[in-house]
Amino acid sequence: MTRAFARPDAASLITATQAPRSLPVELTSRPRWVNHLNKRPLCSRTGRWASVTDPSTWSTHAAASATGAPLGFVLGDGIGCIDLDGCLDEHGIPNEAARALLAYYEGSYVEVSPSGRGLHIWGTAVPQRGFKR
Repeated sequence: MTRAFARPDAASLITATQAPRSLPVELTSRPRWVNHLNKRPLCSRTGRWASVTDPSTWSTHAAASATGAPLGFVLGDGIGCIDLDGCLDEHGIPNEAARALLAYYEGSYVEVSPSGRGLHIWGTAVPQRGFKR
């Protein structure tokens, strides 16, 4: 069974029938996409800075992908992401804590972070203020 971040009854982002490494439709169907430069969001239409609080600066997945620039997704609308920094060793093997989270959120969409040393675990989440641990 897959798990959500904040609700035991929420659906996960992907199912076992989806191809590995393909983005889940739950992400690509939402117009919450931006491009980014050095982690700063860019509006795909204008090339100017985007705002994570201003939906008029966001685009569809298709529009943001068409620019060829790195993609970013603005969290919210029931979508959350656990960002595990530095959890992969030099061979790409997750540490013990990351393995435990991967097992707990089995079936969720997971990607390697741009640094190559971390992971992003995507899933559904009850909207709430962000936090760090």
